[in-house]
Amino acid sequence: MRMVKQKFYCPHNITCCEKQEQKILELQQQQSTTLQKEIELAQKNQVELEARKQQELESKKLENMSAEKIALMAKYGYEAEDGEDGDDAGDDGEGDDDKPMSNKEYAAQMNVQNAQKQRATHVQTKKEAREQTAKAKADKNAKKEERRKRAVKGERRR
Repeated sequence: MRMVKQKFYCPHNITCCEKQEQKILELQQQQSTTLQKEIELAQKNQVELEARKQQELESKKLENMSAEKIALMAKYGYEAEDGEDGDDAGDDGEGDDDKPMSNKEYAAQMNVQNAQKQRATHVQTKKEAREQTAKAKADKNAKKEERRKRAVKGERRR
């Protein structure tokens, strides 16, 4: 069984239906042109992005740097042996003495060590805190009682 596309029949006149079909075709053409323009723009942006990435890679090479920057790199910088900037997953900052440690790694290691020292020196348990609170309350009550006794003796009367 073959499906036959039936045209929309307008009882008013045939030109009305043809105008509607023309409008639909024009809209479809406009949509296709806008989609084509968007595709072209996306391709152009992708090419520009790739060119920018390539330019960044080229600018990071030593021969493309200024003389001042090359001197600074020679004096203070060092190249990673494996060529990657990322850290190894199993490396905890200890062990490999042949590889220099970056400032960032050293700072992270020192932060961990300082945090461990602080935890070890300043440990207060709930029991100690409760004892301290009870002692403070007892001292406060003792001072209050002293004041009351002095008032009875007439020291605080006016």
